[in-house]
Amino acid sequence: SREVRHQLEQFHRRRDASAVDIAWPHLNSDDRWLRFAARLAIERQDPALWRERALSESRPTASIAALLALARLGRAEDQSELLAAMDRLPMETLSREQLLDALRVWALSFIRQGHPSDSDRTHVLELLDPLYPQTSNYVNRELCRVLTCLQAPNVVPRTVELIRTAIGQEDAIFYSQLLARVSEGWTAETRESFFDSLLAARSYQGGKLLSDSLLHIREDAIATLTDSEKQH
Repeated sequence: SREVRHQLEQFHRRRDASAVDIAWPHLNSDDRWLRFAARLAIERQDPALWRERALSESRPTASIAALLALARLGRAEDQSELLAAMDRLPMETLSREQLLDALRVWALSFIRQGHPSDSDRTHVLELLDPLYPQTSNYVNRELCRVLTCLQAPNVVPRTVELIRTAIGQEDAIFYSQLLARVSEGWTAETRESFFDSLLAARSYQGGKLLSDSLLHIREDAIATLTDSEKQH
């Protein structure tokens, strides 16, 4: 595996049309480091050589890796086809690792290629909204990132509950940072619960960066309030 990885890494420094065919089988490897090396080798090549292959790949692991490359390097006009390819993933049978990688593809597409069209947004929400929350904190973090970006219905109360029941302060801070910038979907009860959690966070253990982070969360949350909500 090390020898194969070193071979793939040779393509990280140069363009070579043969790299796509050599690297592609390793996108489906169980070895995460081989997949990473293969993806970078493919990304180094002209996307015109592998765009259609990425969109038509049917093996879930390879598909997710190839579409991550397309999310990183593709054009904005590739997004709709990329999201359609993501719709074909067998969500019910994906492992936790596969699901985490898939969620990274959606997040990166929205960062690099822009906010999706209304129809694409609807399709992504139909796929992901029923999954939130999960038993895995790592999956919940990535789901929260994508669903808040897409302004999913009821993402606020579900995330407030995750903050309220968080075992570790790191999870509570992560969710609070995302939720503090959400302006829609709140009720008086969820607002109160959210600000109560910020009061409770004063007991968290940490250095100056922690206190600065909590202050920024509070400021971001206050900035989304109406005048009457501020008074309340």
